[in-house]
Amino acid sequence: MEGRVACLLLLGAVLPLRAETQHFRCRALDPNSRRTLFTCSGYQLRRQGRPVRAEITYSLPGGKVLAREKINFRKDSEAPDLSLSDERDGRREMIERTPSGFSLLMQE
Repeated sequence: MEGRVACLLLLGAVLPLRAETQHFRCRALDPNSRRTLFTCSGYQLRRQGRPVRAEITYSLPGGKVLAREKINFRKDSEAPDLSLSDERDGRREMIERTPSGFSLLMQE
């Protein structure tokens, strides 16, 4: 983001549309100009009050998708598996919990 720190703001309240599914929207702002850098939207699925998975889509203000992120809480709710797909260049990054720690996988 051109060397600037982005501020992430949650827009509105979290909207429970189905039992244990929370939908959300947010946006990152340039701290100096307050211009929107990107927006995000997604959901988190919970079972018996515990997070199971989440999906987030990051987009430019005009609507073009930048990236998609998937979070899997099944192995560990405090250190979930993450997968990020960059829609600009096709790059993928994954972090998975393993018995000995974490595995970082990058696919270009």
